[in-house]
Amino acid sequence: MIERSFEFSLVALYLSRCGRKLNGKSPLPPGELGTDSWHVAYAMFFDQLGAGRSLRSFHNSLKASRDQFDSHVDSGRRGWWIGGKPKPLPERDALVLARWGDRSDAELWNTVQQYVDLRVASVPPTVLTDLEAESDEDEERVRVGREGKLRAVVSRRRERSPRLRAAALAEHGHTCQVCGFNFEEVYGDWGRDFAEVHHLRELGTASEEGVETDPRTDLAVLCSNCHRMIHRKPKRALTLAELREIVDEARSACKNT
Repeated sequence: MIERSFEFSLVALYLSRCGRKLNGKSPLPPGELGTDSWHVAYAMFFDQLGAGRSLRSFHNSLKASRDQFDSHVDSGRRGWWIGGKPKPLPERDALVLARWGDRSDAELWNTVQQYVDLRVASVPPTVLTDLEAESDEDEERVRVGREGKLRAVVSRRRERSPRLRAAALAEHGHTCQVCGFNFEEVYGDWGRDFAEVHHLRELGTASEEGVETDPRTDLAVLCSNCHRMIHRKPKRALTLAELREIVDEARSACKNT
């Protein structure tokens, strides 16, 4: 499990306390986010605070943290209780509440807005759904070694970014740029608008804070098999050209047998 940061907990407090209250109904996301969907609201903080998680894992963790704060603030939701009392907060969350509990909603928003990407509100719903369906199996790899952690976080951060993923699919389409596989052609409606996104830039040249990514030149669209083959070796990611050569040689060999 990836440890939740102070900033992560601060965002959870903001989502809990600043949601739009509705009479007799569950609150909507804070007005500053410009969406009525909690699904989208959580995803808006993914790029900055994902820390190598899948979107599904991030969504569940942020919601759980928000749930914990609900019984300690005026959230419009009951939250978690034990023995007629609010469930005690974990140490990190208790520290966040102690520091920010008396500050205004405006102050809280002014601080957390640096972690939000409001453009995620315009991302097609299928992109978020596909990202949330991704496996969490790579998360443990993120934690191995300083260099490995840096590379894994930088890589997954760009490939799993909802906004960048949507932009890459819009730019390159949904056909694998290595082998030509198209999910809709094989799986029909079930596979429509699906493909995986791969970051082309040499990860060793990227900083931990990240670099500006151009979907036209820095991202590629791949099928799941080609994406896995590119990343098969931990310290040796193939280029698209190298993998195309491998695929072409294998296809030629099959034709000649």
